[in-house]
Amino acid sequence: MKINRIFITGSIAGAMLLSSCLGDLDTLPLNESDSTSETAYGNEEGSYIAGLTKIYWNFANTSDLDVDDGGASELVRAFWSLQELSADAAKCAWGDSWVSDINNNRWSDADNAATYGVYARSLQGVAFVNEFLRQTAPDKLSARGVSSELAAKIEGFRDEARFARAYFYWIALDIFGNVPFTTEELWGAFGYAREIIGRSEWPTLKRVDGGEAAKTGMETIQAVVRAMRNLRAEIKMPPQQTAPKMCIKVKRCEDSAALSENEDLVRLLAKVEAIDFLPADAPKPPKSISTVTSEWELYFPIGELLDTDKEIARLEAEFAKLEKEAQKISAKLANKNFVDRAPADVVEKERAALESAETQMARIKENIAGLK
Repeated sequence: MKINRIFITGSIAGAMLLSSCLGDLDTLPLNESDSTSETAYGNEEGSYIAGLTKIYWNFANTSDLDVDDGGASELVRAFWSLQELSADAAKCAWGDSWVSDINNNRWSDADNAATYGVYARSLQGVAFVNEFLRQTAPDKLSARGVSSELAAKIEGFRDEARFARAYFYWIALDIFGNVPFTTEELWGAFGYAREIIGRSEWPTLKRVDGGEAAKTGMETIQAVVRAMRNLRAEIKMPPQQTAPKMCIKVKRCEDSAALSENEDLVRLLAKVEAIDFLPADAPKPPKSISTVTSEWELYFPIGELLDTDKEIARLEAEFAKLEKEAQKISAKLANKNFVDRAPADVVEKERAALESAETQMARIKENIAGLK
């Protein structure tokens, strides 16, 4: 049973009706002298500074938009106008129609230069950043023969670009609320992209109701991913590190189908390279920690990731600390004077703390046993 996801697929009606006489509309310009992002960057610092400058330039750009007053479309000015003139924090006596409309709160998104400018330039800035990040990826720099010193400096440029992208998005969200939110990283991460954003067709939304079976399958996927993330956290594995594999036994056929048919999604969300689906009678993988439920068993082999003897020692020390704390709480709860005289919420808090400590101790015992 395939989980029916809400997904986007690209389609443009015009592309169904029209065709190029050369059949090469998706290629780079035929005129080799035309500059593109693929040819604008080299192994010199200047080209990357120019690319970063284009991002900053978008805050002050007053050209290239079809509006009556180009100055009104400057991002910083337009953003200030929409924020302040519309809220009585400031008033402007200019006779421009866009100014009067904002002063009197009667503008529309379609015909006001400032509104159009904020929307177009903020999302245009996002596109500029996405392209800059794409062109400054490590593999691109290596292919161009960029030196390690320059590559380190470019990494700083990339940080600046990401901050600018966040600010462009902040402006758009502040004014419009719900705006498209897709970065190059997100676009490529989930495997939906056939092409980079800048060359992809405009998407259309397709919704499919998968029914109760799809809902149950997705709940299983979420539970398994959550369990794997918890196991990673238990060994203090950095979030950015990809685990070699996880192993899983599934009792229900529908759960097995949901996990196997959406394996790419599970691997992405759990951040593992591979998933081993074990038969019901398979032995427990050696040197692994686990989460066991009534419907499935998840095992995370960690023998290749860390020194298991040291991990056992760490777990034993943590167990001893929890055991000491549990004994302290137990003694307090065994004291009749405390139970009778302390406020009920204080007593209940101590009981909850004892339950939590005992649960953690049981979990540590399971992990120690799995590593031996």
